[in-house]
Amino acid sequence: MEPASDGRVTTVDRLGALPPELAHRILSPLSLADVTRLGSLSKSCRAFHLSNPIFNFTALPSQSKRSFQKRLELLDSLDDFFTRRENSKIQSFSLNWVSEFHAAECELPSSYDVEKSRITGLIQNAVSCDVESLNVFLKISMLGDYIAKTKINFPTCVFECESLRSLIVDMSCAVVKPPSSSSISKLVFLSLTNVTVKNDRGFCKWVSFFCRFLKELVLQNVSGLRNIPIESTTLESFKVIECPSACHLEISGDKLEDIHIDWKSGIPYRNSLKISAPNLKHLKWVGYLMKNLYMGEFHCLDEVEISLKLSYDFPNREGDYIRDCDKFLCSIRSVKVLILDQSTLETIFREGLPPAKLYNVWCLRMRIRGTFKDKLVPAVASLFKGVPNLNTLDMSSISLIGTGTEAFGFSRGYWEAQDLDFISLLKEVTLELTNGSNGIELAWYVLQHAQNLKKMIINYFPNLPHHSSFMKKLKRTRIISNAIVVFQEKAETSRTDY
Repeated sequence: MEPASDGRVTTVDRLGALPPELAHRILSPLSLADVTRLGSLSKSCRAFHLSNPIFNFTALPSQSKRSFQKRLELLDSLDDFFTRRENSKIQSFSLNWVSEFHAAECELPSSYDVEKSRITGLIQNAVSCDVESLNVFLKISMLGDYIAKTKINFPTCVFECESLRSLIVDMSCAVVKPPSSSSISKLVFLSLTNVTVKNDRGFCKWVSFFCRFLKELVLQNVSGLRNIPIESTTLESFKVIECPSACHLEISGDKLEDIHIDWKSGIPYRNSLKISAPNLKHLKWVGYLMKNLYMGEFHCLDEVEISLKLSYDFPNREGDYIRDCDKFLCSIRSVKVLILDQSTLETIFREGLPPAKLYNVWCLRMRIRGTFKDKLVPAVASLFKGVPNLNTLDMSSISLIGTGTEAFGFSRGYWEAQDLDFISLLKEVTLELTNGSNGIELAWYVLQHAQNLKKMIINYFPNLPHHSSFMKKLKRTRIISNAIVVFQEKAETSRTDY
């Protein structure tokens, strides 16, 4: 409001005076409810409200607990909004809908069918507005056995939408079918979570041959995918996380740079994994070292993060075990940054196996559980022998479990006897000392032999047994380099999961 020349106060519509593009940009972070309230202020604000290309509706918890009839009234208002828009273009449509059917409500199956029909109608309305980005999250609860057996057929028109570039769907009650037409999809990003795919072969064929612009694909907890063969000339990033029915995964693409696999379901020794991505830069693999593993060489690997366990009875198949470990390590031998956990150390780098020969690794990060136990030390030493060009080492623990009684067996003399090539190249080291002396002995070895060390951070827990006396000796150690050595006390409550 501004004072006029005669002293009266007049209202100035500053938002209404803005160009539509700028006004839409200001309104884009707001929810639909807030934009609707704003639209009631003036005629120009109402026009911005109806023409806003960003549609962001999130059902509040209080709305999800409303009666079925109240939720229908809310859906009516959304339908009315689309009607008044007259199919003007939508840039982004986000629908976050949570329903809770009360036990007292009668005719639950009928009510559920009506609500799901209205929700799919909203999605179809967005498609009719040439939507570019579609994000749908739907959760319906408190329906007992009926909801467990009833599914929503996700509108196939979404996959045939020529304007759509990004699609994110998280609907535990949804069934996704590949489109029957052979039209080319222009999707660039596709993420499916908690859905069921009908016709896995047809879906993978559609992704491989008709999604010719797709760069990123995410499949998380997707049911119905037994075989996942994806071959793409455009895909750059692929993520698959716990698809429970999957048995065979095959991913191929010359442009693939990032692959994330978290796969612990099925029968590991019957599962198969095949990756053909010569230009891969980042690989994260959580699961089992499986017998049926086929990986070509990766020539551009920057970073590999692995958390692997045994997948079959290796003690009775020692030759297979050694061969499979060697085959995997040969595939990742060009990697520069390696991140691994204790289960991987015990699986792939255990004592008695040939050294890894990871000559390009310059940064190594290890996460162990609890103490640096005696049985783990030889595996770490075996890994150290395979990384002769290492110059950054980060070793920490994800918990403080264990008493340390089995972590006193290896002295500095053990490490000196390993004759590790990388010790003279080390520049930065971070060690976290827990129960026992094995970690402290390793710290002593580094300080006394790493002549080019620039900085070393030693994290310790002062209240642990023996640490007080060990740390006094460690702080008085004569180091061979001019490195900056930082001792940091940590509290037990600072532990985080890895």
